Amino acid sequence: MKKNPDKKLPRSWFVLSLVLGLGALLSLVFHLPTVHQIEAWHWPLHERPLQWSIALPFLLAMFGWIAWLHRSNYRGTIPLLFVAAMAMQWGPALSIGEGVHALRKHAQFSGHGEFARTGSVGLDKEKVFRDYEKFIQMPSQRFSPSKPPGQLLAYITIGEMAEAVWPLPKANISRARDAKHGRMLNFLVFLLPILAASAVVPLLAIAQRMVPERPAVPVALFIASPCFALVQMHFDQAVYPMLALWIWFLGLRAYESGRPWFWGAILGVGIYLACFVSFSLLPALVILPFLVFSVHKPRLPNGFLLGTVLGFALTATVFYLQWGYDPVLRYKKAMVYHQEWKQWQGTLSVYWISIRVNLIETIWWLGPSLFLPLLWSVKESRQNERKYLAIGGFLVLLLLLGFSKTIGEVARLWLFLLPLPLLLLSKDLKQHQAAILIGMSVLWTMAFKYMQDFW
Repeated sequence: MKKNPDKKLPRSWFVLSLVLGLGALLSLVFHLPTVHQIEAWHWPLHERPLQWSIALPFLLAMFGWIAWLHRSNYRGTIPLLFVAAMAMQWGPALSIGEGVHALRKHAQFSGHGEFARTGSVGLDKEKVFRDYEKFIQMPSQRFSPSKPPGQLLAYITIGEMAEAVWPLPKANISRARDAKHGRMLNFLVFLLPILAASAVVPLLAIAQRMVPERPAVPVALFIASPCFALVQMHFDQAVYPMLALWIWFLGLRAYESGRPWFWGAILGVGIYLACFVSFSLLPALVILPFLVFSVHKPRLPNGFLLGTVLGFALTATVFYLQWGYDPVLRYKKAMVYHQEWKQWQGTLSVYWISIRVNLIETIWWLGPSLFLPLLWSVKESRQNERKYLAIGGFLVLLLLLGFSKTIGEVARLWLFLLPLPLLLLSKDLKQHQAAILIGMSVLWTMAFKYMQDFW
């Protein structure tokens, strides 16, 4: 007998997911050793002072927002979802009593602070682009050799924007190289959260097609997650998810439009530009057909593939003829640099450590309370069109576990894929279950901020 494709998460599974989530939450609050004892775990426990005068109003506001979503049957509007996304980035940061510095320090002291320093100097973008392979040999460039030119060029552009619209800091910023660097840091504190929150636009558009009865659920789960709220001031959070989501949306739009060749061409341009910013987004291309087939019948509209290839090829030709950029050569050099930098040794024991740590970290940052609902949705997807998304997600996970050559920190590196499991599981949640799980995600994020955090 065929199962009901609209069957929701059973009460027993839901209760177990809450028990698992509360147990993990208490383990953080009381500093009980759990995943942090695993070999090569990246995120140590610590404890920060809690400013209840900020944390309590923030939590009350977020739970009020969840209650409003619940009452409106999760048909959230973009402005309210955008405001909530901004609040989830600023609320936990401000509630530890460090003010703007809580965000600024990630752009200043993390490894990726290199991009902010370089971008504030006032370099000539075209010269840097043309001489990129030579430029990244400079001692100041440790991260740029592992990436395509797009990210560094974007930071140089942001530096130009800061110079045009943002005032120089009135007081010296501690350990900033100069006033221009300080201005760049202050500008990033406001710009990057806005870019990150902008991901709600394409995500809601996709959710309206995949979870039409409650499209705000996956969006709310996304912005309430510690991956989104705490992995701050990095392009991994502010830009990559948005780029991946727009690529997926363009793929869906091409299937719905009467001009698939046109939207296919735009998609081809978008794919090239996304990979020009980061090679990490390549898995987003693998998942694209699986996500599209979860909404539309598996077929190729006339002209779609041709339009995509032409859009990609035309963009690649322009970049090669104008600036001599060869993405294949840059990719090969980036992978060699990454492997040498990480000192990756491809032994079975290293692969085992990598697979174990990366899988557990993915579940830990996703939120233990969402793990069982996700398993249920994967199991039930065999009976409906979402099986394509489940298959595609599993395939991408296998590829990342086998070829990413990294141990830990996947909460940042794989953040752009976070919407996929949330889109998959949201359709199987009852209305009250969604509200409770969004609330659990907010609490999980706050506990992360005070007891573990991203650094």
